[in-house]
This record gives sequence, C-alpha cells and structure tokens, in this order.
Amino acid sequence: MASKVVKFETVYSDSTNKKGSEVFEKVKKEAKYMAWNVGNWFYNKENIGFVVGATGVVLPAVAGVMRAVNNGKAVHDAKKMKELKKLNYYDRSAGHYWSLRRPLTNAEWATVAERKKNGETVGDILESLKVLK
Repeated sequence: MASKVVKFETVYSDSTNKKGSEVFEKVKKEAKYMAWNVGNWFYNKENIGFVVGATGVVLPAVAGVMRAVNNGKAVHDAKKMKELKKLNYYDRSAGHYWSLRRPLTNAEWATVAERKKNGETVGDILESLKVLK
C-alpha cells in the first residue's frame, strides 16, 4: 500500500491565500489520513511481529536510560544536600539556621565550642570569625 507523505511546507504554501478555517480543515484531513495509514500498517499481520519484536528491544532500553537518569539525579541531589549541610549551622538556643560562606575548619569549630561555653551567642561568634554570608 502506498503511503502519502505530508510535509508542512506543502500545507503552509497552499494556505497562504486561504482563510484560517480552510487551512485548519486541510490539516485535519491530512492528520486523519495519516492516522488511517498508521492504523492500516498496524492491522497488517506481517507488521505485528515487527512491532512486538521492536517493543521487546525498545522498552528495556528506555527503562535502562530512565533508570540511569534517575540514579544520576539522586547522586547529584545527595551531593547537594551534603554541601548544604556543611554550609548551614542550626543554633538550638536561637532556633535559627546560620548560613556560612564556607565550611568551618576544626580549629574554628573548637573556637566556637569554647566561646559558646563562655556564654557568647553563636551568631556573634560566627560574625567575629567572618564566616556568615
């Protein structure tokens, strides 16, 4: 069975001198014809074997690609959350998150602990260390 190929250029060039509704009707007829051709192609018993065989190959490939994309996103999100954890400090006494410019070193954490023990607020300590955003 010969199939008809419809190109946008032919529809558009024919429609330059016509009203919008006429163009819409022509496009609708062409779409119906293409759908009819696809339906006939699937109805042909020789093509059913091809469709079933191709589906058996294509679906696992698509599933593998989707799995890889999702796993990559999960790894990226985990790294992002780890970085956010390093750059935020929650002060329970103030009930506030402090956003840091960079992760604190061990010496700076020791300074924070010592000064906090002496009664200073965490916000003042981080401000004096110049690590707040």
